[in-house]
Amino acid sequence: MSRRQDRAPHPPRRDAIPAPRRRRSLSHLGGKTAIRGDPQASRELAWAMETGDDPGRDFTHGFHAYPARMHPLIARRVIAARLRDESATGSPFPILLDPFCGSGSVAVEAMRAGAAFVGNDISPIALEITWVRTRCWPPKRCRLVETRAARVVRIAAELARESRRPPAWLKAEASWYDPPVLRDVWALRDAIEAEPDGDLRRILRMVLSSILVKVSRQVSDATTVRDRHHRPAGPGAALHMFRRRAHELRGQLDALREDLAVRGIQPREPRLLHGDARTTRLAEPDTAALVLSSPPYLGTYDYLFHHARRYAMLGLPTGYADRNEIGARRRASRSTTAAIEQYATDLGEALARMKEAVAPGRSIVLLLGDGTVGGQVVRADLLVQRLAAKAGLILVAIASQRRPNWLVGKAGPPRAEHLIELRKP
Repeated sequence: MSRRQDRAPHPPRRDAIPAPRRRRSLSHLGGKTAIRGDPQASRELAWAMETGDDPGRDFTHGFHAYPARMHPLIARRVIAARLRDESATGSPFPILLDPFCGSGSVAVEAMRAGAAFVGNDISPIALEITWVRTRCWPPKRCRLVETRAARVVRIAAELARESRRPPAWLKAEASWYDPPVLRDVWALRDAIEAEPDGDLRRILRMVLSSILVKVSRQVSDATTVRDRHHRPAGPGAALHMFRRRAHELRGQLDALREDLAVRGIQPREPRLLHGDARTTRLAEPDTAALVLSSPPYLGTYDYLFHHARRYAMLGLPTGYADRNEIGARRRASRSTTAAIEQYATDLGEALARMKEAVAPGRSIVLLLGDGTVGGQVVRADLLVQRLAAKAGLILVAIASQRRPNWLVGKAGPPRAEHLIELRKP
């Protein structure tokens, strides 16, 4: 593989809460792209990373915040470039795998490409968000999302005024919310559980999940501390935001359905697995046309903590996610050497499962950022290169962009994010 790096070319109550702001995912993306490896493949990877000013919120991508989610344009372009020869799989629907599917950016783009998607994650919250984002319902059923949400709000408004004995989760979460907001969240949760339609109940739970951090005292989805500059919200704030988000989701589901219909795409129901990427068998051996995934970055995030409000409100157990989250920041801080070695082992095992599933001659494409442990930057591209050689995979190309290293401050060592393509012989 060539070590030469080039500048990548661009291929041919309403007043109770602040007004909604224009939200953007991954606003730090962009800048110069260094490429290496196969010339055509590296240019295609660089093109995928050139997201520019795209806010990444079209279709259902804008539904639910999720830390470090893959920009939809990256997923869309990689899929377009790597599923051109669908006949190679021997199936009318190429199989696309994402062992770390998170909130479903790859799932939505796989659906839009007419692929059969299989996704896996250790978080039940991630899988529920992905399920909601991939609903291709007829207009009448999409309207029900909004009308049932309005009914939930009416019921919740009544419940919030009643004197009720608070459950244990409410007491445990009390310090994270203003009292009126916590009562509204509790009321919304109970009103949603009374919804008789199981699929609509699942969607409405995730609508509530999508606003939970925004109405809490937590700084953001990615910053799991209490906001020192928090502005208290009054009664009805959460109810209004819930109804507004349901209205937004209905429009996003409509847009996804119409997009598929206009382009003649027959949507495939995704297969979603709750499992450990190091051990879960995603598909029969040698059958997947593409693996596209963004594994956790070493020492960067704590997804369990990011979703703590949601786990508590939904009554979900946390033990499985706690035990099996790889690269978690909470563990990386204990011992630099041990954390790096464990991460390499974990990522290597996940890579072995990907290799088993992907068809010969087909690609595994990973979006992975450099880790930071004990002030030391661990280069993800070099780590994957070493693990790929050990697994018997061919390193095809890499496109890299610099990223701010917010873990150590401006004076700390720089880091980068890489789009890495491997191929099974």
